[in-house]
Amino acid sequence: MTQQAVSARIQLAERRLGRTLIHRTRSGSALSDDGKLVIEWARPLLEAADTFASSVRSLRNTADICLAASQSISEQLLPGWMDALRRAPDAPTVRLISGSSADVIKRVRGHVATLGFIETPEVPDDLASQRIRNDPLAIVVSPDHPWADQDRLVSPAELARTPLICDDKASGRCTLELALQSAGVDDDLAPPAAIMTGTGAIAGAAASGIAPAVVSRSLVRPHLDSGALAEVHIEGIRLYRPFTMVWTGQPAPTSAAHQFISIITNAS
Repeated sequence: MTQQAVSARIQLAERRLGRTLIHRTRSGSALSDDGKLVIEWARPLLEAADTFASSVRSLRNTADICLAASQSISEQLLPGWMDALRRAPDAPTVRLISGSSADVIKRVRGHVATLGFIETPEVPDDLASQRIRNDPLAIVVSPDHPWADQDRLVSPAELARTPLICDDKASGRCTLELALQSAGVDDDLAPPAAIMTGTGAIAGAAASGIAPAVVSRSLVRPHLDSGALAEVHIEGIRLYRPFTMVWTGQPAPTSAAHQFISIITNAS
């Protein structure tokens, strides 16, 4: 860029912020104290923008390797993977196909995707697999809900007979059902209070008091930290949803897939 273009952009930033970012003298220019603060505050935003751009590029059709991943894994893990790939020398380019775990399995079986990442507790016998992470689930309610009392333990039986808000991929509900069976609850789960798409919709519905929800704890952490939602303590049960990598035949039939697995493993 030319010096004039740089100066024009800095002046525009100063006008927008209402602060002097650069001290200009005849002998040169230097950051002001406010300018140093703005630089430090901006650094994580710029890194996040780079990660966002890398993640969006994964939606393009041309790439060294095609991945299929469930919605939750795409939300939670893909940005970190793409950031690790962006930093690695000669990293392969990645194309992402996102959908339900059933969609992922279908694309891996059809050799559309080299690697698949699913979030369901059960893995098909015809696919090779490797668990990559356990995703903690939480039962969350609005702060006004009777279950929001931190000293109260909700029994597995009471949880089973309570209609819950679930995601449309049903992985959270399936994980809960298996956990309740392991806890000795023989009754079927109550029908869902609502089935919704997206963490934001589920969290908003639970916060408004429609019903309790089962959702990934990491995805609703901001809502828990802000007090918009409260986590419910279930007696004798800890909910974990497995995140699993699946493939057909060998785990990495191409060097690009080998490299991708190595990079994301070291980044985890």
